[in-house]
Amino acid sequence: MKKIKLTYKPDYDFVLIGISSHENDYKIAWSINNILNINLSKKKDITVFNKKYSETQSFSVFSHNDETRLVLYNLISNRCENGFLIQEFNMFDFFIQIYGEQSESYIKKLLNKLKKDNNIILAGKLDLSKIKSAGKLLF
Repeated sequence: MKKIKLTYKPDYDFVLIGISSHENDYKIAWSINNILNINLSKKKDITVFNKKYSETQSFSVFSHNDETRLVLYNLISNRCENGFLIQEFNMFDFFIQIYGEQSESYIKKLLNKLKKDNNIILAGKLDLSKIKSAGKLLF
């Protein structure tokens, strides 16, 4: 019998930036609010069931919808007490998810501003095509 294998690759319509920091989520949200002049506010946590360890994980989310520029910002924690949201990038503590059309020059300026902040150790744009579990970021 002939088998047909279907593959599905979602088209991600957001930019993802990884951030490393020793600070708490609310302090990073405050820093990003100051850098971008936005108002990230706490939203409902993302909960994911980890099959490997048979347990539920919870990750904090802060969000801001800029209706004038048609941009949605999400700050998502990558760490919780029992693991990572995106294991492939366990060197990052947080992700900034940016929905809406953004130029490469805007992203470069944003990264430069983030890197200058004392609360942020490392910041970089991530290639979504290389993240196997990027579907966890669709909520």
